[in-house]
Amino acid sequence: MQLKPTEHQIQKAILDYLKARKILAWRQNAGGFVIKEGNKTRYIKTGIAGLPDIAVMLPYGIMLFLEVKNEKGKLSERQKEFFEKARELGHYCEVVRSIDDVEKILSNLTKLKK
Repeated sequence: MQLKPTEHQIQKAILDYLKARKILAWRQNAGGFVIKEGNKTRYIKTGIAGLPDIAVMLPYGIMLFLEVKNEKGKLSERQKEFFEKARELGHYCEVVRSIDDVEKILSNLTKLKK
C-alpha cells in the first residue's frame, strides 16, 4: 500500500521546487498563538481568514497564490472569498495538489507574458 503525501509534505515539496528555480515564494501562516507576559496572556492573530498556503511573487507586481490540497481537499468558503477578491485585483489563485500542478501553472503564466 502506497501512502499518500500530506498537505504539509506537498507544501514543503512545492516550496523546495520554487526555491530551486530561484522563484520568490513563501509559506503564509494564518491563525494565531498565545504569548504569556508575566501573569498576562495575549492572543496574537496572524494573517487573514482564507489566506492561501503559498504566495509567489511574479514579475510586474502580480502575485500567484497557491492553496495546497490533498486529492480530496476542497476550498473553504473563506478561501473562495479570498480567491475572488485577489482575482478581481488581477492576481492569480490556484488550488494545487502536486509539483506537476505548479509546473503547469508557471508554464501557462510564462506563455501569457510572452
